[in-house]
Amino acid sequence: MKTKNLFTVILLMFAVGFASCGQKNTDIVGIRWKLIEWNSEDVSEKGVWFILHTKPNEVSGYGGCNWFQGKYKIKSGNRFNFSRGIQTLKHCDADIFQICPVSILVIADNYTIKDDTLLVYQAGVRLAHFVVVQ
Repeated sequence: MKTKNLFTVILLMFAVGFASCGQKNTDIVGIRWKLIEWNSEDVSEKGVWFILHTKPNEVSGYGGCNWFQGKYKIKSGNRFNFSRGIQTLKHCDADIFQICPVSILVIADNYTIKDDTLLVYQAGVRLAHFVVVQ
């Protein structure tokens, strides 16, 4: 049931386009970020990751079962916006963890980076913890 609800949320988030403007933040771009904590749960073994590509401001990654791709803009003040994207729609078994990292970023309103750690927040509440993949 949790997987179905999560998948529904992901689809709804992709259905909404977000307009944005701003400057690039090279501290977050071009790095493969692995999700290690989501919703206060350790998900480090699930293999979920994303990359913000420099050109053409494209985000892509893997959600544990499906691949995704979309567009992003980095704004000042450690803020970002993500636009409508595409995602494979493979059937995922109920016991397979599935989350689209960009869906976390879409609802987040800010982030912090320290060393090899990326934390994303919504209204001051931490949503997720990512680390750099070497």
